[in-house]
Order: sequence, then structure tokens, then C-alpha cells
Amino acid sequence: MADAKFPGTDLSLLELVEKSWRLDHPNFGDVYRTTFAKGVIGDGGDGTDSFFVASSIPIQVKSMVKVEGDAWGVSEFIPLFYHPKAGYWNDLPPSGDWGPSTRLIPNVVSTWDHFHFYYGRPFEAVATDLKEGGFFERAWMSFRCGDEVIVMLQGGVPVAVIGHADGVPRVGEDLIRFCWKNSYKVVFRACVGEVYCQGTGRSGGPLDGTPFCDDIIQGEDGTILNLTQSARTRAFSSARVWYREFFVAVGPIEYIIQVGGLYTDYSRLNIRAALYSKKWFDALPLPESYESYIFDKLTGIKNFDPNSYWWGPDYPFSAPQDCFTDRLYWNNDPWGTVNFDDILTVPHTKDGVPE
Repeated sequence: MADAKFPGTDLSLLELVEKSWRLDHPNFGDVYRTTFAKGVIGDGGDGTDSFFVASSIPIQVKSMVKVEGDAWGVSEFIPLFYHPKAGYWNDLPPSGDWGPSTRLIPNVVSTWDHFHFYYGRPFEAVATDLKEGGFFERAWMSFRCGDEVIVMLQGGVPVAVIGHADGVPRVGEDLIRFCWKNSYKVVFRACVGEVYCQGTGRSGGPLDGTPFCDDIIQGEDGTILNLTQSARTRAFSSARVWYREFFVAVGPIEYIIQVGGLYTDYSRLNIRAALYSKKWFDALPLPESYESYIFDKLTGIKNFDPNSYWWGPDYPFSAPQDCFTDRLYWNNDPWGTVNFDDILTVPHTKDGVPE
């Protein structure tokens, strides 16, 4: 295979074996001018000053970031030259576009088949060949705003991020565990909205063909994962509506699980997603400022209108997660779905990485 140049450098990209790349220096002078330093992926509020965001709705990201460092200030967008570990979720591509509900949700009764919801991908990488962009498409799923990373510099200028500064890869951060007050638990693969495994205690009986995992959650390579990080919550109630939201950070994504309803009607569920950003979260208005909006939306819903999901606050730069919402609602006790009292994920620290 012919050599290719790594963007912005004289380094050669060599693929010695399939999907295994190496950077080679052309001479000792190039080695001399290459240094490494610790940097931090920026936090621009909406994510666009950290990751290369091609689209907010739907979320589309290139695996390029801006990094901050004492020696250089703020870099331009540079590639994430990082290959996620094979078999983990940040290495797996999205399952593709979703079809009608009859194909997607086997446990939905036939009376709902006529809705034929159609789902787009929850989020995706923007396809760019490694030789042209210098990065792996799914590398961004291993990082997050605020991460300390190892930066490669040439002549003092950042040219690539090559890993996490503590040397510990963030893996398996695509699982969300919902915990109900009746002790029922279910784990979802967030990026495709699929049930990964289930606990006992579902009043409608276990989901057909879904593995059990009451206490021990194993990754796709058999490693035990530590789903111990609780979601942040906000809530309010008025004389007309009640509302609660869970903010669940999974890798670079912040999921907003919104539950609520009128006191005289069914409970409702809505899931949105945005790029994780502390600045974005801190700038969000309080949910009670949406009280009239929520009330108007809920009073306009007739029974199980297929548009009934989108009643919650549509926070800036957040994208609706149709498939995830539908799967969670209908595959997990329609009448008790929103009564979960905790949502757990793998911590985005070295403490959350399996030994």
C-alpha cells in the first residue's frame, strides 16, 4: 500500500496490517522537532469549540478536536489519531437507519403497527478516509469535553491527539442502566436504542430473547463493567403538571431523559441528546420556565398519538432520540416506564474502567 502523509506534517501514514496504522518520521530532524504535551479538550458550551460538529440535529461529528494548553493556547481542529479497542461500543458503527415499528419492536401489539414510525440514526460519525483526515471515524466516541489528553506537536504546534493523558482508555461507555423502584433494572445500548440485558421483576414478564443481568454487567468481551455513576436530576411540579429530567453523560453524549405528565392523564417519556458540555448544562434555563410549554404540549396529545413524545423542553443543540424513546417506553412496562428512580452509567474516569 502506498504511503500517505499525515495532515499538516511530513509524517507518513503506514498501514502495516488492516486497520492498524503507524506514523513514521522521514528523518531524524523531524523526530527532533516532534514533542508531546498534556492538553485539555475545550468546552465551548454547545460543543462546537471542542469537537468538529457537522450537524446538531441530527448529531454528526468528525473525529477532530480543539485542545487547550499552556504552551500554545487553543489549537485549530486537529485529528484524533486513536483507535478504540475492538469489540467495545465506541468502535462499533451505528446499526443504520431504522425501519417501521413492526421490525424494530417485536413486543408491540399489532394495534400499534399502523403507526410505522421511521427512525434516523441517533448520532453518527461523518465518513472521512483515514488517509485524508488523519483520524478514525469513531474515535470521538472515546473522548469528552474537558478530557486531559496527550497532544503531539511539531515545531510547537499541535497536530494530533493520540490518547488520554492518564493512559487509561475509556471503553464501554454506551450502556445506560435504568433502575425502577420495584427493583426491575434494564440496560440499554444508547447509541442504537437497543435493550442490552434485563433484570428480573418486569410485571409484563421478561423480554423474549434478551439476556439477564441482575447484578453483574459484562461487556461484549466478557469484562465486568462498573455502572455506578448516577444521573444528575432536576424536577418541578405545579398545579397542572409534574416533571422530572435525568442528565446522563455517556462518553461524549449527554442524554436528557424527560418524564412527566398531567395529573389526569398518562405519564409521558421523551429522550433528547446533545454533546456533553459543562458550560452547556450550566447555561440551561430551569425546567419550570417551560411549565406553560409543557402544559400546552401535553393537553394537545390524544391518547397515544405517535407525536406524543415531543412534549418536553427542546433545549438548544439537543436532538430528539425517537428510537431510544420508543424502545424504552414500549419494551419496559408501558404503564410503569417512567417510575424509575435512578439511571446509572460507567464513570468517565479511570475508576470506571475495568481492571
